[in-house]
Amino acid sequence: MPNKNASTELNKAREVNADIVGASALITTTRDEQEKFERMADCLSEGNTVWARHAPVLILSIAKSKFDYKNRENSHAWHDAGLATQNLIIQATAAGLFVHSMAGFSASRAVELFEIPDGYEPIAMHTLGYLGDPSDTPEEIVDGDPAKRKRHPLEDFVFTGKWGTSSDLI
Repeated sequence: MPNKNASTELNKAREVNADIVGASALITTTRDEQEKFERMADCLSEGNTVWARHAPVLILSIAKSKFDYKNRENSHAWHDAGLATQNLIIQATAAGLFVHSMAGFSASRAVELFEIPDGYEPIAMHTLGYLGDPSDTPEEIVDGDPAKRKRHPLEDFVFTGKWGTSSDLI
């Protein structure tokens, strides 16, 4: 994937994120930047490393724990970083790209390898690129038959009035 495409989509996502971009940060690298790419891949869990090393772009999303204004605590930092990431995913999807988010990584290793300062917390890693051929997926990470996967019913997590009372909207 050409770096220009990734750069264009990151800039479009930044524009959408104008209000929340200051509450989060991204560290990105492409396979063309071999040393940086390997450092980021070294933060991944073993299961994610197997396939994510084939992605053209790796992204680390980071929450900023304090606001610039008066250095006040941002108790919604993870939410803000999640919104910024979701906007990146929407923008990438609109451009025909795919993003896969991963919780399987070492935040402490990322802090060490990328010299992330105090007040910032790595929260997820992502791949950005085009869908690969499913038949190329290593057998050890195939998650069974996708047709057999079960989604939780909305009644299990969409409530009204109080916890556990299913909403009439569903």
